[in-house]
Amino acid sequence: MKRSITTLSLGIVLSFGISAQDLPKPSPMAKVEQRVGLTDLTITYSRPGVKNRTIWGDLVPYGKLWRAGANKATLFTTTSDIIIGDQTLPEGEYSLFILPKKEGAWEVVFNNETELWGTGKYNQEDDQLRIMATPQKMKDTPERMEFHFIDVDMNNAT
Repeated sequence: MKRSITTLSLGIVLSFGISAQDLPKPSPMAKVEQRVGLTDLTITYSRPGVKNRTIWGDLVPYGKLWRAGANKATLFTTTSDIIIGDQTLPEGEYSLFILPKKEGAWEVVFNNETELWGTGKYNQEDDQLRIMATPQKMKDTPERMEFHFIDVDMNNAT
């Protein structure tokens, strides 16, 4: 009788071990970090895949705010005040959103609420900064969304 109970307990422990595996995610988490001068910039996001879909104007509709990734809203962090365009973004953490448009410049939004999933509870009153950015077509489209800091020098980055 004692042997059966031990075996049953071991079976339960193994079941929990199997169900608690950290399986690959359809939109895996990613982080890109860059130091510019004395400032650390970080973008933390989930990387949705293209999967043979039309992204702009279909999966991500024009004229509708998008969380700039998948799952939880993309997080942008700066360790000091920075200038984006001609506006100042204070040191801190922000949710990053994009408002794509069929033609012309798109809006990039830095919002103070950092615990948003999607745009359901987004509140424009929490926006810290909005800038306009002109989209550019890429030669080669990657399968998964990517953020990069380019043209990095001692005081600037794109």
